[in-house]
Amino acid sequence: MNESIDEILEYARNSRLNVIIGPSAQVHPMFIKGVKIHYLGSTAITKNKGEAVQLLKLGYTRGVFYDPKYSVRYFASNEYSFMTITEQ
Repeated sequence: MNESIDEILEYARNSRLNVIIGPSAQVHPMFIKGVKIHYLGSTAITKNKGEAVQLLKLGYTRGVFYDPKYSVRYFASNEYSFMTITEQ
């Protein structure tokens, strides 16, 4: 992580519900256990990683994050100790 999550959580310290979502929210749910993030939704690059890396270097982010050839979507709830994975 690039430490921006600390700043986001600081702004949200009085919130009742915190949801982190989007391709740039890629973090393994295990790392936010015990943190005030209630739901996490993102994509994980799980297939054809070498090809995906090359495409990312070329700036082809949307295709890599949303193409089932490269990634899967996941949604995790911190309330019940994680984790539901939804394949594209």
